[in-house]
Amino acid sequence: MALIDIAEIIPGIRTQREQFIERGNVLVISFRNLRENNKLILTESRKIYLSEQIENKILKHGDIIMSCGGSIGTICNMYRFDLPVKAVASQPLVVIRPRENQNDIWDKLNNHYYHLKLIAKDVHSQKRLSLNDLRNFEFLDF
Repeated sequence: MALIDIAEIIPGIRTQREQFIERGNVLVISFRNLRENNKLILTESRKIYLSEQIENKILKHGDIIMSCGGSIGTICNMYRFDLPVKAVASQPLVVIRPRENQNDIWDKLNNHYYHLKLIAKDVHSQKRLSLNDLRNFEFLDF
């Protein structure tokens, strides 16, 4: 079963540096915030104001945030969203929104963490996991 069959894949928002406002009402989570072992560090986080462009990208409880770009150490790092604030994910992060069985999908992604890292391609000395590769990723044991 492919990931796209069991979850919606939502690309992160594209942000400009001038959009960031310290007193905004929406937290922007970037790949710098994700760490291995499913940790989220918010020391370098920014905020923006809610707008129509990002309203449909607000994270929901249980969404899985995954880094699809960066170094071998940051590619495929994940976090299961559970914060009590409005937040969005910025590129190169993607949001994986399970249609059902949130725990099963979370467990399967964690079990395939290193396999996902292996299918990421080298692009200009960085790793990149394309949206198509992620959407079509097959869980043979699902």
